[in-house]
Amino acid sequence: MPAAPSLDNYLSITGSATTEQVCYSGQLSGDAFPNTEIFVVNSKCQATTLFTFASTYDRELGPWTLLSPTIVAMGSFSDICVPY
Repeated sequence: MPAAPSLDNYLSITGSATTEQVCYSGQLSGDAFPNTEIFVVNSKCQATTLFTFASTYDRELGPWTLLSPTIVAMGSFSDICVPY
């Protein structure tokens, strides 16, 4: 939509690898709407969820929050390890 507000979500993520796996840590911030999932897919096409954020806003109020420039901490995850 031409006048639709942008979704401002920011992910800061780091990873450390061994010969068997990659371990991820990160922080998510942004508009706190809509719900957000962060996941990775390994070389065997297996998905692992790193983080799930559930907005406290409903579908009626939530879109209005996108008009504000406020960025909030939405959560973090630490040392979630995934095999290659």
